[in-house]
Amino acid sequence: MSKKIPGTDWIFTGFVPWILYWTLSGPGLWTEQKAGAVFWLSVALPFVLQHSSKNGKEG
Repeated sequence: MSKKIPGTDWIFTGFVPWILYWTLSGPGLWTEQKAGAVFWLSVALPFVLQHSSKNGKEG
């Protein structure tokens, strides 16, 4: 049986490192920052929401 990661852990592991990168990267990496935001909103966030709702129902 595989362990499932709760949705809050996915948010922590996916979103917090992106915020740290975004704040520490400075103004020279504007394109990478926006690409990270687009990726987070279009790929990672729906994945997190889908899996967090499944984890909540399995209880």
